[in-house]
Amino acid sequence: LGQRVSLAISSAIFKVTGLPADVKWPNDILIKNKKVAGILIESKYNKNNRILNIGIGINVNIDTCDFPENLKNTITSLSAEKMNIISREELLANIINAFGYYIKLNDETIIEEWQNKCCHNNLYITFHCNNKIIKGVFVGLDESGSAMIKSNDKLKYYPSGIIEI
Repeated sequence: LGQRVSLAISSAIFKVTGLPADVKWPNDILIKNKKVAGILIESKYNKNNRILNIGIGINVNIDTCDFPENLKNTITSLSAEKMNIISREELLANIINAFGYYIKLNDETIIEEWQNKCCHNNLYITFHCNNKIIKGVFVGLDESGSAMIKSNDKLKYYPSGIIEI
């Protein structure tokens, strides 16, 4: 589901602003290698039902001088990149429409489209997982959306963790 949400946000950002927005595994959206959005997905079970809470944070109309000094080189906002105010309503409508589109696509197509927008395919990365640091090459996603990282000539699969480029 995370890949579908990130593709919807990336697509909506491009449609509204014309800015190409890349995805970073597992849940970030980047513009010019700076984070502009993040996604959190929480899964709960209530009796026989699975409930998903999707939280989306997008820096829309934030002036870069309002960013903490230690983050100014790593985050951005849509208005800062576009140099004008962005309609939040238009962006939200486009995210909802894009999500409606991506939710209908099959998993194979989602993985392929996500990898086409990924900013760190085949790059050497640092991966943080379960208090371990793994250095290797991000190879892509497997069919379940797990990160495939080649380290010490071995390909390993990780369903969760954080990538540092």
